[in-house]
Parts: sequence; C-alpha cells; structure tokens
Amino acid sequence: RLQLFPLQEELPMVTASLALILEVQTDEYWQNIDAWSLEQMRRRLRDLVKLIEGEDRVLVYTDFTDEIGAGAMSPYELAAEIVAALREGARV
Repeated sequence: RLQLFPLQEELPMVTASLALILEVQTDEYWQNIDAWSLEQMRRRLRDLVKLIEGEDRVLVYTDFTDEIGAGAMSPYELAAEIVAALREGARV
C-alpha cells in the first residue's frame, strides 16, 4: 500500500475516502475503467490532493509538436455538423 497521506488518515475527509484511495492503488481498479468512473474518482479525490505531503515540486516545461495530426471526427462532432446543416436548410 502506498503511503499517500502520511499521518493524515485520522482526518475525516481522508477517512471518508480511504476505501477509494486503497482501491485505486490496485491493478484491478484500472482494468476496463470508463470515463464516467474516472470522473467520479477525480471528483471524490480532488480535494485531497492538497493534503499530499511531499518534497518541493519541480516545474517541468515541454516544447514539442503534435505529430498525431488532426485525427478523425467524433460521432458527437459529426452529429453537431448534421444539426447545423439541418438548421441552415440542408437536406440530409
């Protein structure tokens, strides 16, 4: 078990989320996780991040070009374009 919150397990907000803190440290938690579950985890743990004790953090700057390219249109973007075209009087 990782010691994410040294000496702070007695804090009520940590105690309330302790089961989730322990669960996300397992490989099983991350198998087949979906976006909704990730968002729920993020919301439950975001206020605890400020409690993490650690060494001074070093800023890391990056400067690189995206080499993946434009990518494909998502179904949501396609639907938005169809709706916009219909509003303009296009026939689909």
